[in-house]
Amino acid sequence: MQILSMVEKEPSPEIVRGSSPASRGPAGAYIEGELGALYLLALLTGNRAPGLPDARVVSVRFQGTEQGFKLDDLIVSGVGSAGDFILEIQSKRDITFTPSDSVYQDVAFQIARSVMGSVPEDRHFLGIATQRTSRKISGAYQDVLKWARTADSATAFFKRINAIGVASKDMREFVATTRKHLIAGGIADDDHAIWSLLRRMLILEFDFEATVPIARTYGQALARVALADEDVALAEALWSRLTDLSIKTGTTGGKIDRDSLRADLAEAGFRLAGDRDYGPARARLAELAQNYACPYRNERGGCDLAAIRSCRCGGRCI
Repeated sequence: MQILSMVEKEPSPEIVRGSSPASRGPAGAYIEGELGALYLLALLTGNRAPGLPDARVVSVRFQGTEQGFKLDDLIVSGVGSAGDFILEIQSKRDITFTPSDSVYQDVAFQIARSVMGSVPEDRHFLGIATQRTSRKISGAYQDVLKWARTADSATAFFKRINAIGVASKDMREFVATTRKHLIAGGIADDDHAIWSLLRRMLILEFDFEATVPIARTYGQALARVALADEDVALAEALWSRLTDLSIKTGTTGGKIDRDSLRADLAEAGFRLAGDRDYGPARARLAELAQNYACPYRNERGGCDLAAIRSCRCGGRCI
């Protein structure tokens, strides 16, 4: 297989120029294109994608209704040490998650109709991407979903949510609103059924519409990582190319894997860096760190004083 980073091709004029957002249609479509570009860069570079920290992205599908996905703007497939992962994403420019928010009601109905495929429930996530965040979204609502993911059971989760002085009013309101919508969408009025969906839900916050968007800055940083050293100056052009590709693919639907993406970019004249997937190395380092343990370590995490002189760590673990 030809190494794309070795392709000695002059960049095409469109790469050097890039293109302006205004030339690509409505702002909403461009924002969704940037969202797709961010996940395509995770696919291209091997970096972990938002919502899938434990998996390497292997493909990104746009518009997956025909494949049975209910949240179908983006379907991100990944592989990690635990096996296959799927992240379905529905993108909404403006969603508040409040009881009066009809946009959230519609998305909750889609979540209620989601079906399990070949990927186990604990590795099949349902993401809602929003461009306009708030204190409640970044705080109380994210806390609810985190509590759901870390709870041992539905009983433990709802006990914590209902505890006065532990959970906030905003957290309880979010749970009540979500429960109401899920039941209206066909989910049983059962604590375990509601908790099972809450622990799979993700609110993915992006700021592409901000004056100084961190998400776009991060995306362009990934673009520099993806390019060969001699083409790093074309990072913004690569970002524009991937945004355009996302918009185009999103219009007709389709799946992009790493090989097809690299081929498309090579055809456009981009010279790419090699595979920089550091995930396995990080996992190995974490394993080595965890496996190192002082033979005299006690249940409090320190060493027994009587054995301190013979401890191979020299007392550093106290």
